[in-house]
Amino acid sequence: MKTLKYLFILTVLLCAMTAQAQFLEKVGKSAERAAERTVIRKTEQKTSQKAGKTIDRAVDGDPANGHDLQSTQH
Repeated sequence: MKTLKYLFILTVLLCAMTAQAQFLEKVGKSAERAAERTVIRKTEQKTSQKAGKTIDRAVDGDPANGHDLQSTQH
């Protein structure tokens, strides 16, 4: 009877450890996806800012070179 009790406890512990491992794996994957989304979002944000500045310089002139296209076109 004791061996049956110990076998049952061992089985329960093994099942609990497996469930915990699966849970931790899911949490790890979720964290990885969140990190990827953050990197992608930041990359898109920086790209958008750079593109916006480039378009502004192309339309308004490049202040770094001292050229102002709007004032020379009048």
